Amino acid sequence: MSAARKNAIVVTVSFDKGYAEQATVMLYSLLMHNSDNRIVVVVFYDDLDEAAKKRVQSNLSRFSNFEIEWIKIDGALIRNFNIRKGHVNEYSYSRIFMAQMLQDVDRILYLDCDMLILGNLSELWQTDLQGCVLAAVQDPSPFVRHEDLGMPEGKKYFNAGVLLLDVNKWKKGSYTEAVVNKLTQLGGKAAWWDQDGLNAVLYNDWLALNRKWNIQSHDIAVAQEENIKKIKPYLSPSIVHFTGVLKPWNFKSSNPYKKEYYQLLRQTDFIKTHRPQNKTVVNVVRRVIRNTFVFAGLLKN
Repeated sequence: MSAARKNAIVVTVSFDKGYAEQATVMLYSLLMHNSDNRIVVVVFYDDLDEAAKKRVQSNLSRFSNFEIEWIKIDGALIRNFNIRKGHVNEYSYSRIFMAQMLQDVDRILYLDCDMLILGNLSELWQTDLQGCVLAAVQDPSPFVRHEDLGMPEGKKYFNAGVLLLDVNKWKKGSYTEAVVNKLTQLGGKAAWWDQDGLNAVLYNDWLALNRKWNIQSHDIAVAQEENIKKIKPYLSPSIVHFTGVLKPWNFKSSNPYKKEYYQLLRQTDFIKTHRPQNKTVVNVVRRVIRNTFVFAGLLKN
């Protein structure tokens, strides 16, 4: 094992230039809340040039407890999949190949970039996998697609945004090849992209984590429907995952953690180039009208 990775939490991520802002904010939140931990961040990339990489590192330079390693991944590996358009970044498919490409490491913690890390990750990193290949949080949405994915009825479905993965077991089980083959077999049935492939192969070999390690938009929506007054203390997340279309950088988003995202964004120079999605005159007017009704007590916030 390399000296840098020894006794460190090894975090793997993947993003392109279009997601560099979000990745930087996520990594900033990670380092800010894990100052007592040694962190090695391994970035799998295809289209990042040296200027983009330097910009990411420069924005994290205030922290001294981490190192970044950059591993170029062949973009063709990803483009070979028939990826339908949606709200996910195609580079999430890189997580299928990460464990296979890494040497000198026993486990990795994969994190999506549309997240905020709000707690110390030591407890998560030290989780006993109990012989499983990976640990993840069960997806909170109702899952009814067992037949499509070839999964036995009753098996749970995990969200692949946070994956604590045993590298040696992954390699020994040839899971990269197995997931790639499964995705090819599923074709258009893989409605949730590579996450479907991972579940279709590993449905019997994963450990369920406490939901605090991957609080998702569905969790927040359910809490709101149940009229939970103080959602943040109720959910008490260590990781917030902005699943779905209305992510905090979307002007139309009302996610309660949107404020935290922008607080962190302002700590980086990406605030200078930030352009909220869907910030149109019509949407601005709609927000003003809505806020007026909320203020008047005629509408719930």
